[in-house]
Amino acid sequence: MSNSAPTPEHPCVHAEGHPVCRSYHPGHNAHYIQARLASGNQDRWVRVDLGAPHGNTVQATFPDGSTRTWWCHDPALLERFHTLQHSGAAASFDPGTSLATVPTSQGRLALLHPAVVEGQ
Repeated sequence: MSNSAPTPEHPCVHAEGHPVCRSYHPGHNAHYIQARLASGNQDRWVRVDLGAPHGNTVQATFPDGSTRTWWCHDPALLERFHTLQHSGAAASFDPGTSLATVPTSQGRLALLHPAVVEGQ
């Protein structure tokens, strides 16, 4: 069973017989090229504070005080980001690639490619 939920613009893409979403549209998976581009441009990254997730959405607050509602096909990923951030890890966002990261306890980065929910 998948935790995926469709968006009006881009539904999840599943291979036949596999529950894992294979879409790289915003709100779905981060592509390895996107992650590589983001890691090479760390001067663009800004800190971001994520509120508590509500299903597939989370409120992101930026250093200038502006907020955006982000959507992700996987509510568990939003919960993981929130938990990691509120245990002391710093979440960051690259506006050039629309990629958010937060360090994990294993020394890796959890990746999030959020879709912006318009009008919220």
